[in-house]
Amino acid sequence: MPERALCLDRRRFLQGTASLGLSLACAQAFAQSPKLVYDVVVVGAGGAGLAAAVSAAQAGASVCVLEKMSSIGGDTQRSAGFMAVVDPDRQQPWGIEDSFDLHVSQTLRTGHDLGNPQLVRQMVEKAPAVVRWLEAMGVMFEPRVYEAEGTGLRRCIRPIAARGDGYIRALSHEALRLGVEIYTEAAVMSLAPDLTGAVRGVTVRLAGSTFPKFVSARNGVILATGGFGASDALVRKWAPELAELPTDSSASSTGDGLLMAGQLGAQLECMEHIECVTGVKSEKNIAVRLAAPADMIYVNDSGERFAEENEAQDALAAAIRAQHDGRCFVIFDSAAVASLDPLTQKSLYRALVADAIFSAPSLEKLAEILKIPAQGLRRSIETYNSRLDSGEKSGKCRTMPCKKIRKSPFWGYEAALMIHNTAGGLKIDVKGRVLKTSGEPIAGLWAAGAVTGSVHGANCSSGNGLTDVFVMGKITGEQVALAGNSR
Repeated sequence: MPERALCLDRRRFLQGTASLGLSLACAQAFAQSPKLVYDVVVVGAGGAGLAAAVSAAQAGASVCVLEKMSSIGGDTQRSAGFMAVVDPDRQQPWGIEDSFDLHVSQTLRTGHDLGNPQLVRQMVEKAPAVVRWLEAMGVMFEPRVYEAEGTGLRRCIRPIAARGDGYIRALSHEALRLGVEIYTEAAVMSLAPDLTGAVRGVTVRLAGSTFPKFVSARNGVILATGGFGASDALVRKWAPELAELPTDSSASSTGDGLLMAGQLGAQLECMEHIECVTGVKSEKNIAVRLAAPADMIYVNDSGERFAEENEAQDALAAAIRAQHDGRCFVIFDSAAVASLDPLTQKSLYRALVADAIFSAPSLEKLAEILKIPAQGLRRSIETYNSRLDSGEKSGKCRTMPCKKIRKSPFWGYEAALMIHNTAGGLKIDVKGRVLKTSGEPIAGLWAAGAVTGSVHGANCSSGNGLTDVFVMGKITGEQVALAGNSR
């Protein structure tokens, strides 16, 4: 095993993953490795990359994971943790009737019918088995089922561990147990094709190294480098109207895989479709995202509620941008705060101390702080609460367990749209093979997760992002491991 590989014992691994950063850097120099040849090379150590690595290792392949950041996790680590899956055992006790066909049709509709129907159906039908696969590695899910925004149906599950932490811990632990070698601060510079155009490895530069190294992949390379939400240049190229917005994407999401594969003639699709969510408007870049539409409302600068908070992300973003000066305020109460996971609560109180989020003993005082009309805010809250008191099931409350906003202190903040997800990316087939503009696969190259653009179309339905990450991650790992049998 190369000396810079993650050859940690269990005690040291658990100590290292105790921090949110899950820093996995090793002290030895990568350049001291005597030989760098593996069956499978995975680029990126987020959810898709780790799922692919585990899957390939389970199939008997030797696997190397190269991560350019100093810690693993990517956007999966930062996610809300929701995974959309049709699972009667979880849904029916809550009175939820669902089906594969419904999940497929809603996913395609939300993506404006730009997603690949074969890939969507594969994701939906394989999701239950992938959930069991994750559970076998130690991921523990809450018994509660959440609504997939924009669908009006509860089919999302999430781990007990906050956000994406449960997935990353379980997958990285299993990868290490299986002998996968994970390298951090390992920036892949380019893909390395042979004379026939087949990808045979990558060139990688490590921190402290003067020259890049060549890492050979006997079976193939899997790109799991994420989207491009953190790349100002690529956002400006594909969606210039959003170029000035902040992002809640991982700093690693700079489109590296797109650019490297593009040099080999890979086809890109849906690149102009970038999803935005609401975050705290703050110059201090404090990331807080409330992912429970049942517990809050949006109002404009007149204090008027103007949208259903569970609409699809693109529709909700359009509704916010249509308001006066694009201003939007998120209003909730202390009961909603109490229901948040510990990490979100921590971020919320950090923002409170930084005067980016505000709390007040009354709605009138909160309106004064936010500089919106108290009468309008009071009227919006009273209308919302009275509908719940009357038992009226309308809007989001037809399918969500809405709660009245009544428990003091009341909370609120001015929201700002921020780039959350880039729906476009590399075109792939059902095996995860990256396709050329001609439609033929690039030999030796696969991709999974947000670097791809074939599943979601124009818009990713809530929870489908992680479902796609783990389903396609598992599939690509298996496919590349098996590729050696055909040579």
